[in-house]
Amino acid sequence: MKPSLKQRIKKTAYTIAWLLVLPFAVFSKRIYKLGMNLQFLKDWRAYPNPEWFNHDLDLVFFQDNRQSQYFERGIYASEIVRNKRVLDLCCGDGSLAALFVSPLAKSVYSVDYDPSAIAHAKKRWARFGNCEFHVGDIRKLQLQPGSFDVCLLDKAMEYLTVAEMNQVLKLIKSSLASDGVVHGSSTKKSNQKSHHEHEHEFQSLVELKAFLEQHFKHVLAFERVRQDHTTLYFRASDQPIFQAWQV
Repeated sequence: MKPSLKQRIKKTAYTIAWLLVLPFAVFSKRIYKLGMNLQFLKDWRAYPNPEWFNHDLDLVFFQDNRQSQYFERGIYASEIVRNKRVLDLCCGDGSLAALFVSPLAKSVYSVDYDPSAIAHAKKRWARFGNCEFHVGDIRKLQLQPGSFDVCLLDKAMEYLTVAEMNQVLKLIKSSLASDGVVHGSSTKKSNQKSHHEHEHEFQSLVELKAFLEQHFKHVLAFERVRQDHTTLYFRASDQPIFQAWQV
């Protein structure tokens, strides 16, 4: 179909504007990437490391390193949150809640112990109205019974001792609806801890499933093996998993 005169003028105007801005956009992108690279070096190549990760780094460097774990974690979490009330514990920078969960969820209540992480999340994701970010100790949360449908524990449990994990799972279970689901991931133990703040890393899927089965009737777990580490994923509920997490 031949474009109208109005459409041709519009196309020409946009093309001219794009050509004028393009050199500045390319330069700005390079400066931004340099800044993010320096942030990574500051945070993760010099001790001490922060307790939370700025996942803008994953977005910036994905084309270079093609590490998909961040997106993998977000997509797995998004599978079970449609129209659900979601509790997101140890939310870090809040990006998984904001980018993967909130577009589908009814609401997302995110908590992290680190005030700097929550300050970042509130500033970075303020435009998403169904996301709340709060500073809190997940071991001491006071939650209303049945107030959530899904709880996310993404890369969270390894920061707790086994006793604290038991305490937190009891709190979570009391806050979930009867068909509620806990979904999360954890770093599998290797020769050395993957982070100096980790208290307990599960050695295998068998250990992880056995632990979760102390609290929930049904547990699904699988692992993703990568060159530098292995991630254990899990879902747990008192209802059969295929019913509880079906979208």
